[in-house]
Amino acid sequence: MQPGDVLVALRGPVNSAAAMRDKLPQPVFATLDLAVLRPHVQLDGGYLAWFINLPTTQTALAGQRVSGGVPRLPLSALASLALSLPPLEAQRRIAAVSDLSREEARITGTLLRLRATLLQTTLSTVASQAAQEAISCTP
Repeated sequence: MQPGDVLVALRGPVNSAAAMRDKLPQPVFATLDLAVLRPHVQLDGGYLAWFINLPTTQTALAGQRVSGGVPRLPLSALASLALSLPPLEAQRRIAAVSDLSREEARITGTLLRLRATLLQTTLSTVASQAAQEAISCTP
């Protein structure tokens, strides 16, 4: 696999895609559960991954999954996708904004979890202090 390749999950209820950004330090291979798409020079891998992850594309792919225990997406379903191609620079901007949006969602999720932990810790401390004050005030 090389930078620019797009990995697509072929098994399961969602066929998520991710673009390879950097060269990996060691050789790797894809299992049967992944498709490796190597876009041509006029198609940005990040844009392709963004397109595959769109809800409308996922809905189209869902209709082509083969059931049999775990749903599996045939490679022909990916090959048959109709993709509109804006200029390469626009594709790169779309992919970059998509990446930033995912990073923002990740950071926001982390902040919400930390805020909830802080709130619970603060409330526990207040409850403990109130209980101690109630005990010390009891005659």
